[in-house]
Amino acid sequence: MNLKGKKILITGGGTGGHVMPALAIYQFLKNQGVEDFLYVGGYNGIENKIIPGKNILYKNIWISGFQRGKIIKNSLFPVKLMVSFFQAIFILLKNRPDIIIGTGGYVTGPMVFMASVFGFATMIVEQDIYPGVTTRLLARHVDKVCLAFEKTKEQLKGIPQRKFIFTGNPVRPEIRKMDKIKVRNKLGLEENKKTLLIFGGSQGAQFINKAVLTNLEKLRELDIQVIWQTGNVDEHQVKEEFAASGISGFVEQFIQNMAEVYSAADVVISRAGAISIAEIGAIGIPAILVPYPHAAGDHQKKNAELIQEAGAAIMLTQETKAFEQLLLENVTTLVYDETLNKKMAENWGKIYKANSLELIYEEIRELIKRRE
Repeated sequence: MNLKGKKILITGGGTGGHVMPALAIYQFLKNQGVEDFLYVGGYNGIENKIIPGKNILYKNIWISGFQRGKIIKNSLFPVKLMVSFFQAIFILLKNRPDIIIGTGGYVTGPMVFMASVFGFATMIVEQDIYPGVTTRLLARHVDKVCLAFEKTKEQLKGIPQRKFIFTGNPVRPEIRKMDKIKVRNKLGLEENKKTLLIFGGSQGAQFINKAVLTNLEKLRELDIQVIWQTGNVDEHQVKEEFAASGISGFVEQFIQNMAEVYSAADVVISRAGAISIAEIGAIGIPAILVPYPHAAGDHQKKNAELIQEAGAAIMLTQETKAFEQLLLENVTTLVYDETLNKKMAENWGKIYKANSLELIYEEIRELIKRRE
């Protein structure tokens, strides 16, 4: 069954971890000839910065989650929820999509729930080992739940097994391994120097930034080059201290061409968000994962533990004693232990599912076909 001529509604937002898999699915479907898309996001999520520039029809609904300690803002939640339900109904009945695909975040809740109530084909894509609250609430209502990890089913008890499919995490088609030397030349890096990528996710990670800044002098002694995405808050301080350190490489607030910097890197220091892990796994880079400790359900730590068990990464928590020292020691080990480096790169193959988008595509086709 060809999906050309079908209407696809994609919804997901709040963070890059929800938006990037949505974009991966969109791009793959577009490459298969699908032309009619609608993306529904929230009013304040990062999707408002990313999606409008992608030439996709885009609409917002008024929804947000609970914010700890924000009593006044939380008092509006019931109102927002009711408004978002009516907005979702209006969007669905006006556009009549053939399927609604949710990739997480609070905006997914009203859109996918109302789609299920009105009998539309529905799918959610869960990126983490520990499912988010939206997935836990929607799983029994949707037609299909695509899981990045088999273990996630253990957290969704009581849901019919037929609803689950293990697809792995969808990674944007452009995230692919490129020729290391060519990419380094393009980025203005030295061809044969070991390269460290520091990446705290789409928003940056202040804890990681500060830990690396503490080690700048010792990193210079390792004779490596660095690619560093800082996020907005630490950009100026990091750029200033990095320039003074004499280490080669470059610092950016936000890096657009992630496929290139991944391919240029020998080692990566990263948070343990599901999409960051999936993209690192797609390239196969030995990693030091530092889970964000305040993630819902501590899901980043659970993600990192699984990757560490598979032998593809080393996990360091922010609570680890002598964190800065251990970080430097592990960077040194991964940079110069060629045998370990190669083994860890190979071990990504135990986790990363290269045909994730193809599997999701087949499920979309099957769900639409059932409705015809």
